[in-house]
Order: sequence, then C-alpha cells, then structure tokens
Amino acid sequence: MDTLGNSQPLVTAHLFGRFVLKAADGRDLTPKKSTKAQGLMALLLMAPGYERSREYLMDKLWSDRQPTQSARSLKTELYVIRSALRDLRDLLISDGGSVRLDPDGFARDMDAPGFEPRPDQEFCEGLAVRDPEFVNWLEEQRRALSSTVITAARPLIFLDGAATGREAPLQRAVLGGGFQHMLADWCAEQLVTANGAAPKLTSGTDDDTGFLLEQIFSPGSADVAASLSLTRLRDGHLLWHRLDRIPSDPSALMDDSAVYRAINASVDRTIYEIAPPGSKAREARYLERGTIGAVRLIFRNQGDDIDIARRRLSANFEASQQGLYLAWLAYTLAFFKGERGYSELDLKDEAEELARRSLELEPHNSMVLALISYVYTYLLGAPQFGLELAERSTDVNRANPMGWAFKGAALYTLGQFDAAYECTRFARQIAGDGPYRYAVETYFCIASTLSNNIDDAINAGETAARLKPDFRATLRYLAVLYAHRKEEAKLAKVLQTLRRDEPDFSIRKMLEINNYPSEILRTAPILDGD
Repeated sequence: MDTLGNSQPLVTAHLFGRFVLKAADGRDLTPKKSTKAQGLMALLLMAPGYERSREYLMDKLWSDRQPTQSARSLKTELYVIRSALRDLRDLLISDGGSVRLDPDGFARDMDAPGFEPRPDQEFCEGLAVRDPEFVNWLEEQRRALSSTVITAARPLIFLDGAATGREAPLQRAVLGGGFQHMLADWCAEQLVTANGAAPKLTSGTDDDTGFLLEQIFSPGSADVAASLSLTRLRDGHLLWHRLDRIPSDPSALMDDSAVYRAINASVDRTIYEIAPPGSKAREARYLERGTIGAVRLIFRNQGDDIDIARRRLSANFEASQQGLYLAWLAYTLAFFKGERGYSELDLKDEAEELARRSLELEPHNSMVLALISYVYTYLLGAPQFGLELAERSTDVNRANPMGWAFKGAALYTLGQFDAAYECTRFARQIAGDGPYRYAVETYFCIASTLSNNIDDAINAGETAARLKPDFRATLRYLAVLYAHRKEEAKLAKVLQTLRRDEPDFSIRKMLEINNYPSEILRTAPILDGD
C-alpha cells in the first residue's frame, strides 16, 4: 500500500492513556482480543525506525518460553494485529529476521506539536502484559516519559511555632505532635517551622505551593479555645479555620478523642485545600510527589482509579525512596481481594515484598505500620504479627485512625471480638471526614457484628454505604444484618447492588465458600441462630 503523498497518517497510535490505534476515518484498529498484541505494537512504536528483531520481541513478550514456542506465539500475535488492522494490514511488515511498521503509515500522539499528556494519563495505561521483561521495559518507558512528575514541586507548609509561656506545651502537642505528625503520615508533605514569621516565597507571585498553618490558644477556666487556620501565602487567602476546645493540661491530650478528631478533621481539610483549583498541568502535577492524589483514587475506587493510583505511587517511589509509597501499594492489594475477587495466592508474593521493603525503609512511620498491619492480617494470614504492627502504629501516633481500625481488624481476626469493638469504635470517634471515612465505618461495622452489637453494626454499615454505596465489604455485612433482623426491603436493595457485579451472589454462597473474601463473617455469633 502506497502511503506516500497522504497529508495525514493512516493510523494514529494513542500511547498515553489507554493504548488505542485509530484510523484516519475514526475506526478503532486496536487488537483488543490480545494484550500481547497490544504490547507488541507498543514495542514497535517505541523502537528506532519502528523496527525490532524477532529475537528482541520474543525476549520481551515470551522470556520464559523455549525459542520454538516463542516463535509460534509471535506469529500468532502478528496475525491478530493484521486482523485488527483489516484493510491496513500491509502497514505491518515482517520477514525472517525482524518486524517493522511502515513509518509513513503511523503517527504517535506524543509526537504531535505541543502535545502534553493530562495529569491523569500515563504511558500505555492498563497494558497488562505479565512477562517480567515486558514489565521492566514498560516501567523504563514510564520513568523516561514522566520527568515532569518526578521534578514537580511539592506543597510547602509552614508551621507557626511562636507560642511561648503556658501555651507552648499545648502548641507543641497539638500543632507539632498532632497535626504535623498526622499530615506527614498521610501524605509525606514538606513541613517547616516558621517561628511566627510569615515566610516570603521567591518563586513568583503565581506560586500556589506555600501555605502557613497558624494556631492560637485562648486559655479559659477549665479548658482552652484552640484556633487553627490555614492561609495561602501567595495572596494571604484564608483557606479554612476551625475553633475547638481542648484540655488545658497537655497530659490530658493523650486520651482525648475530641482532640484527635479535631487534628484529623484539620488534616483532611488541609489535604484538600492545598490541591490547586486550576487545571494547568503544573498545578495538577505537583501533588503527585506526595500520596494525596493516589489516596483519593484508592478510596474512590471507580473504574481504573486503583490502577492509576498504583502507577502514581510506583513513579513517586522511583523519585523518592519512601516506604509510605510502597505501603499504600501493598494496601491496594486488599481491594484486589475484597472488591475484585483475587485469591491470596495471586497476591501473596507481591504483598510480602512490598510489606518487607516498606517496613525496612520506614519502620517508625505510623501509617506504614498501620497499612502493613492490615496486609499481614487480611492477605498474608498472619494476624498476630498484624496486631503487633498495629500496636506499634498507635504507639507512634495515637491520633492515627487507620492504626486503631487495623488493630481492631487484627483482633477480630484472632477472635478477640470485644477488644476489636473498642479499638474500631475509638477509630470511628477520632477519624476525620476524608475519603477513608467509609473504610473506618466498615471496620467498626464488622467488629460490631462479631461482638453482637447489632444496632451499632447496622448504624455503621449504613453510614459507610451512604459514603460509598458500591463498597462490597460493607454491603456483605449489611446483607447478613438485614437478614438477621428480617428487614426484607433493605435486604433486597443490598442484594440488588451486590448482584450488579456478582450476578450469582447469595448469602449462602458467601457463608459456605471458603475462598470468598468475607471469610471472617462466618464466625459472627448472629449466624448461630439463623
């Protein structure tokens, strides 16, 4: 086919976002029946001159097979690609030594003048070729193409630490030991003590990465009014302000759930407010160096959210070797089991490696300890070690609701239902209103069910379902609770929602199939009489 003289390419390859091949007339030419065929096309499109040797392609796609078998597989995938290209099949050219694409017939999105991928786009998203050699190649390509993410600026939060006299211990406890610790646990942001002097930025008047956190204490007769506010330094704009009453004795802060709740609510608000409202690539990308965007996606869990979050976390880890990124990666595997139905065997090796490396890098990070605690409890079948990690998490930072929630998860897995109820109830009391809130409600629902506190279980389950209507972990427990209470209308609604993703779902199946992801539910006392 003669493509010379055409004013536009016959096929455009969209390499950022989902891999797609589009004909000039708009037809989709993507070889959708085979991810290996898509991987083969990606290898060719990123090759010099769009050409690779057969040995190179076989090594990247079938590295664990014998040469004869690899050659047959390559021949099959070439047929798949030609079938997808249909009348443009001649643009794929192969001989005994190499495979190439007609360079005049193809164009790549990344080569278009002024092209810049959106912040939520990554190179070849969703291209799940399992061969380790291809995975390594894909990671190398993403690192090379994501320098804008790696070099992007991060938010800088200045803490006003100027208090003296009787207010100083309270400020150090709430602002430093509480807020600062919790914010660092969630998103590993940069925090600097400003000592009362509002810092001056030198990066220009349009810079939105600097913020000042101020706290003012007004002593009363029995307690103290604590005013906490966040201001954007560029224009002095007040982003949020809250006023709380806290004990005047710093030692009383250790067990005051209201103080922890105020800290977590303030952290949640800060995490959202430091995200710039504009849509410019620079503004959107600077958050990617922390975990903020990834955590939002993990708990939103819609469509490809978790897969995108995993790619962000992996890229961020390459830029900054922090265990927190690996801990969140490990935690996403729990969603693969609970929401996608993967077995523990499919996840075990990756979960163990991520858990080991994250603890090795940050053994004293409260959030790392909490997340890895749940990985050991839920995925690796080691709830006793999960309990030890959760206890270390809450020792490091008593304000961490995830630490208390996962301590409860380890306890109810070990059969200590009443202790689990108390831990998850405390987690619920101190949690803020961030995207993770429904997860905390769910753990309390589970612990309440197992400890036979049915009213609390239903209340927490319904709260979680309002926050996240499609979270199956919550709905499974509500199904059993409604059946126990014989609330048939509510039960029918829950079953309808569950069956959208699992058409053959039934309570009997959930309770009788050993590898069903809600195995702990089979120990609930309410089932004894049902």
